[in-house]
Amino acid sequence: MEISRIIGLISEIVWLLPLFRQSKTKWFIFFLVLGILDPLTHLLRFVFLYNGNLQFNLGTLLLYLSLYAVEGKKPKESDYLFVALLLITWFLIPMNLMIMLIIHLFIFYKILSFTIIEAHSNNRLNIPLLVLILYELSILIKFLPYLIKVPASDIPFFFMLFFEMGVALFFTFFRIDNPRLLINFRHKQSILSSEKVDPD
Repeated sequence: MEISRIIGLISEIVWLLPLFRQSKTKWFIFFLVLGILDPLTHLLRFVFLYNGNLQFNLGTLLLYLSLYAVEGKKPKESDYLFVALLLITWFLIPMNLMIMLIIHLFIFYKILSFTIIEAHSNNRLNIPLLVLILYELSILIKFLPYLIKVPASDIPFFFMLFFEMGVALFFTFFRIDNPRLLINFRHKQSILSSEKVDPD
């Protein structure tokens, strides 16, 4: 077996591990999709001899929709319209990579907005959300060779793969809602202000 396949198999196993740590969080569906997408692809290829990308399109779309469960809100009419337009585009124009890129851009934007809103409303920085932002950024970077039509190199690919495995291990050991992974701005500000008042 080639080393790339071995690393890919290890990556698939590693991404199943966060499901246990995140099982009781509102992000569970998000991590469930991330965990089963690659194993599902191998199952479709080896058992049903299917080599298409339908599971990636639907999985990426489900990943985006799972963020509404995180947000605690129901999708709006505009969101249903967005999904409908994506599906219509998908059937009319065979640009699977472009559709996945668009959805991942929306996922990146939503996670970034979660981070900014929490930082602004609660005066705290959520480290797990920052990790997810970097993860989504790594996904977007992997689209670049296809967009600019440059042959993909193995070194950047494996670098991103190992980084994503590190993200999976991070969420294997830490729950995404772990209060110890929050950096409180208000606490730091109060310490600084007390130091200014202290005459000593």
